Amino acid sequence: MTPTNKGKRRTSWIWNELDLVEDDNDQKNTICKHCKHKLLAKASNGTKHLSDHLLKFCTKRHLQATG
Repeated sequence: MTPTNKGKRRTSWIWNELDLVEDDNDQKNTICKHCKHKLLAKASNGTKHLSDHLLKFCTKRHLQATG
């Protein structure tokens, strides 16, 4: 019996605030749940640019947090 490759578990806090989707070209992207901005989610890119979006650039997330 061979083990199935389910991929690496996503443990970062950012995955609670982003949706992972695949486009027509089988390229993985994320969509921000707050502002619906589309970001690239390649494994080689890591999560730094995703957290930067949530912490610095996503104005709707900041507005929801402050009320």
